[in-house]
Amino acid sequence: FKDGQKITDDSNHPSTEYDFTEYIEYAGAGDYTFVVMAAGDGVIYADSPLSELSPVYHYAPAPPTYEINVNYGSAEPSEAPAGETITITADAPPANQHFKEWIINQGTITLANANEATTTFIMPAENVELTATYEQNEPIQLAAPTGLAWDTTIPGKATWTAVSNAIGYHIALFKDGQKITDDSNHPSTEYDFTEY
Repeated sequence: FKDGQKITDDSNHPSTEYDFTEYIEYAGAGDYTFVVMAAGDGVIYADSPLSELSPVYHYAPAPPTYEINVNYGSAEPSEAPAGETITITADAPPANQHFKEWIINQGTITLANANEATTTFIMPAENVELTATYEQNEPIQLAAPTGLAWDTTIPGKATWTAVSNAIGYHIALFKDGQKITDDSNHPSTEYDFTEY
């Protein structure tokens, strides 16, 4: 019986135990009881009266779980029933990049903060897939060169102080305020403009 309604019966069962699992799983959540009657042979022994109802068995199946797939990150937990709070964390960003935002590839969810590398959402009744995205860091602006001077031993030779992390220098020569030459990616802190 489920919630007082008979859902199955079996006559002449040969043993003192019976597995109702398939019926209970099929019928779903509810309160189950059973009764038993001893079967007589009909010649010498007649069937017994029905037993009293068994104790109540309350069946509440575990809710279905759904998967959380995270590209470039992880989810805790990685599968869950609907309604559970899920925490997602992006992997460490590649060199010279930083976390940008989460992209929802599958599932209907609202992130607590799509712009945070670690955030949460409430699990829907469907699978979810997200992708952590990254973007290039803005370059750090180098300091302007200082100590610009003309070398006193070679006419036309210019010098300046090295700038930390510079891979070269862009140089321009001006005469009376007009540019007359320039050079890109010059490798040192001196330049001979003599020929110009």
